[in-house]
Amino acid sequence: MREGNQIVTNRNLNLNSLLFVLLITLKVIFPQKTIAIHFYGSVETKIQRDSLNNYIYSEVLSQSTLEKRDISLFDIKNKISQIFIIDINIFPLKFLNEDEIPENQQYNIYINNNLLNYDDFVYFYNIVMSFPYLIENINECKYLKIFRIIDIFKFKNDKLFIDFIRYMLASVVFNLVDLEKWNVFSKTKNVYLVNDAISKKVILEFFRLYFIDNRTSNKIRDISRILESIKLYKFVIINTKEDFLYIYNDILQEILKIHKNIKSFQKIFNTIFKIHIFKRLLLFKINYNCKCSCLFDLCLFKNCDEIFLLECLNTEILIQKIYEFRKFIRLKTLSIIDSKFTIKDEISWFETLNVEKFYYVVSKYNSVTKSSKFGPESPLCNIFYKFKEQIYNKENESNIYYRDSDCPCYDQNTRIDLKCHQEKSKIERLINIKFPFQEFVYMEVTNSFIKFSFYLMNYKEFQNITIEFSDTNLKDFNLKKSEILNNREIFTNIEILTNIVTMRIIDSIVNDIFLSKVLLFPSLKRLCISKSEIIFSKKKVEFDRNSKIESFCCYESRVNNKKCVFDFIYKLDALKEFEISCYTQITNIFEPKFYDENLIMINVTNLKYSVKYYNNDYTPFYSIFPNLLHFDFSFECPEGTLYNIFFKKNFVYLRSLTFNDITVGIKDANALKDLRNLTLLYFNENCKFTEISFCNLFDSNNSYLLEELRFPNMEYTYCDLQFLMRLKFLKKIYVHGFINKNNIIFLLKVFSSGVKITIKNVFQFKNQIVEGFGLARFNTGIFY
Repeated sequence: MREGNQIVTNRNLNLNSLLFVLLITLKVIFPQKTIAIHFYGSVETKIQRDSLNNYIYSEVLSQSTLEKRDISLFDIKNKISQIFIIDINIFPLKFLNEDEIPENQQYNIYINNNLLNYDDFVYFYNIVMSFPYLIENINECKYLKIFRIIDIFKFKNDKLFIDFIRYMLASVVFNLVDLEKWNVFSKTKNVYLVNDAISKKVILEFFRLYFIDNRTSNKIRDISRILESIKLYKFVIINTKEDFLYIYNDILQEILKIHKNIKSFQKIFNTIFKIHIFKRLLLFKINYNCKCSCLFDLCLFKNCDEIFLLECLNTEILIQKIYEFRKFIRLKTLSIIDSKFTIKDEISWFETLNVEKFYYVVSKYNSVTKSSKFGPESPLCNIFYKFKEQIYNKENESNIYYRDSDCPCYDQNTRIDLKCHQEKSKIERLINIKFPFQEFVYMEVTNSFIKFSFYLMNYKEFQNITIEFSDTNLKDFNLKKSEILNNREIFTNIEILTNIVTMRIIDSIVNDIFLSKVLLFPSLKRLCISKSEIIFSKKKVEFDRNSKIESFCCYESRVNNKKCVFDFIYKLDALKEFEISCYTQITNIFEPKFYDENLIMINVTNLKYSVKYYNNDYTPFYSIFPNLLHFDFSFECPEGTLYNIFFKKNFVYLRSLTFNDITVGIKDANALKDLRNLTLLYFNENCKFTEISFCNLFDSNNSYLLEELRFPNMEYTYCDLQFLMRLKFLKKIYVHGFINKNNIIFLLKVFSSGVKITIKNVFQFKNQIVEGFGLARFNTGIFY
């Protein structure tokens, strides 16, 4: 019996020894990384910065930024109350700096109890570790506590983080009984505001819980359509860098469908907006009607301070609905841009609104008041004569001629028209309005050769003037000088000059004297020369340095001295966007032999080079642009062009690269291997791949940040698919076509989830898709 017990004991000892060895082995194989969170009391000692990887959060909740601080200044025994150790190998959420932690070392975070206490963090930790089980008895305080901690630590925005947000929302959606008690939350004062970026992710995942179409829900983040519309106005009233919640009409329509089918949806949705508060809303193309009125009873509209309406319909009814729900509480800012009203006299209605700042941009497509003669009683008379006195004057008569004659553009027979995109009956009322109101009306002052387009604010101040010369011979331009102040010349025609932001020269002749005057325009940001002839005189004209022009484009224009063009361009110190486009060799102003390698254009980040290829030995040289972020290149370029431009060249900052009408072949192998920071790569439809695979442009041993790819009609190899699978950040693929139709099956199977694939003319491949994935998958038109 004793022998049996001894055998069992020995077996247990052996088993324990094996387990001990196994644990030691696992610890060696999987080195432990830990983060220690130290909770401490208030510290008044001045803290010095140093190079240690120890962090403290600011005590101010609204400024919870990390600051590096010296741990030696703390009296640890007296100040640190509790410590919580996290093994980051098992903790699902990833800290932003955890990759920097050396193996088998502990990383310290010091956090003030006033910002976050130990017990709250323990609750949060247990919730995260119980993931993906739903949270029981969740209330508004627990919910807000979790998102507050997420906001403080700013975890990595990876798949697990998004899954955790969805799991939080599911815990709310499936606890409707507890949700009924959340109404008291609306009465809570001094509520912590969750970061807008996190709140947008919450709204996006909330939509996905209810199976709202991805193309629709993604518009909360993809604001490209809105940016395109806003760009047309060039006003400072919308700062797109600020945190807005963007709401499209099709998003509202999807919400309405759910609301009809799920009774609890609006209550849950409204509760979410009680916590995730957006102070700024932008409504785009909203067509308001009674069917969607319930959606404007959400707390989303009650808690906001600023509302922008862009290209909306039934606008006054929409605004009235929002005000009624807000119980007519004052808005800080209301902006209405290019929107339609059902009432004829919107001006009188504006005066009834309770708002601190009100901006109204009249649509370009409104009724046009047009005239070439104005009596002194006309409200437009003053505007008209400002242009006549400051631009269409005798001084400029000898400077600007018809292109093919000696006749000045300002002769007495040339009619000057003024167009105002506002009804004549409203103009006088708007001029005299006393309401805190800024109206921007689109106007044009034109003759046959010179056109000014601009917005006029309250019929008093010029905004965003564009001047356009067509079919002219530009010899000079008069900038009236009245006095010298602080060694600077002051212009008497400053009112118009200071607001000219864009200049276009089309089908004209322009000389170096005129170009020298262009550099003196005090607010000019964009200069475009198209289908024109640039003439430099034998006597050199000195160009002043310019710190305002940010964009220069030249289309199909000839020049008699290409070296002098470079002298002009090099004076544009603020230049960010540079565009050259030509179809003939003679109109290419950008030839390397005229380039000075000692001059660098350090501020240019966007380059669009669309020049027809003519010489087999000629490849453009781009080292003068060391900080390019976006490069668009074309056209009719042969095999080897990519290699000559990009191989072992300094394009370290390049983020997006677009090719049009180029041939890629075996001579281009490894051409893009050093572009490791590239996130967007487009080969448009007219590009060709011959005897080379896409993956051969890169180095398979490197890692790349590519997120979006666009492919021409091409063959996909096994190596291509392997390379694409290794792109960890890939989100979107656009395919123009397949040489081998069976390639479509391989491509869709490789990316069964996580990557959106768009196929042009997808119906050509219906049989292959249906056979491989079924009709339902084909009918969605989206492949993830």
